[in-house]
Amino acid sequence: MLRRRVEAHALAVAYFAFALLNVFFYILQPSSFVRFMQKVPGGQNLPAGSMHAFFLMSNVFGLLTTSLMLWFLITRRQRFIAACVG
Repeated sequence: MLRRRVEAHALAVAYFAFALLNVFFYILQPSSFVRFMQKVPGGQNLPAGSMHAFFLMSNVFGLLTTSLMLWFLITRRQRFIAACVG
């Protein structure tokens, strides 16, 4: 996108759409937190309740930021293409 190539915009939209779906399904899947805690070595010595809240908040933050990036890409498409061509 920094080199102003038109096809980069479509690739960026596809990337952020996939990232949005990934985060969305990760939040919806009930066993995702359990699998996350199994991968973390030692459980970080924190109570499970606080880790669950942190895990959920970080996923919601990821969902919001990815949605915002995708919104900007979609709404500013014509301006980006005009800058590439002109």
